[in-house]
Amino acid sequence: MKKTANFLRRTIKIMGIALIGINLLRIFDKLTYLKFMQNPLPALFNSIILVLFSYLPSLLKRIK
Repeated sequence: MKKTANFLRRTIKIMGIALIGINLLRIFDKLTYLKFMQNPLPALFNSIILVLFSYLPSLLKRIK
């Protein structure tokens, strides 16, 4: 169970960072073949929030 939880945490962090990169590309390169996705700016903020919340437990442990 612990291995599965660690795998999911790691996957969410990696996917969040990848989504930030994709959304930055969509903002600056005006990619048109990704029209099925959310608008780039709100999607970028959602990705940043996803990454921040995925790192939140480790940040709280370091603060204490």
